[in-house]
Amino acid sequence: MKKKFLGFVAVLFLAGSTQLFAWGIGLQGGGVAGRYGTGGLAVTFGLDQVPLLFAVDMGFSAGYFSLAATVDYWFMNPTIVSWDWGALKWHWGVGGAIGFSTWTVWDERYGTFNIGPRVLAGMNLEFLNNKLSWMDHFEAFVQVAWQPMFCIGHDFASRLVGNLFSFPIATGIRMWF
Repeated sequence: MKKKFLGFVAVLFLAGSTQLFAWGIGLQGGGVAGRYGTGGLAVTFGLDQVPLLFAVDMGFSAGYFSLAATVDYWFMNPTIVSWDWGALKWHWGVGGAIGFSTWTVWDERYGTFNIGPRVLAGMNLEFLNNKLSWMDHFEAFVQVAWQPMFCIGHDFASRLVGNLFSFPIATGIRMWF
């Protein structure tokens, strides 16, 4: 009985909290400066009232594959200029990244588990503010991050290496509901 009651309370809490936030979801593309020949596609989503943005990214090229997730906390997102249909803003913040990469060199397969912090900055353009009944606004953005990564594994052996010079660049769109 107690478990059913707690489950019921949890469902009520989640149902009630969904009304507190506007959700944004979209796509982003990008790559990592210094890593030639790789591209990526990500699904990105965030919360309106809490400045957290999430992305699940897949990178690919000939002989290379990666799957990663990021979470970013925006400290600031001030408006540069605004219009009746939108606003141009800039943002900066911190976050974290976690992922897995594999690649092939001379028919040898390598792989790493990657984790690291992020420091980011970018610009975002909000448009169609409150112009559509089913959506709050669209957002287009561009962002660059400094993302030093700690990598475990190389040829799937236990080895810890670091990459201090990782600079992911992303651009994309989000719809906010």
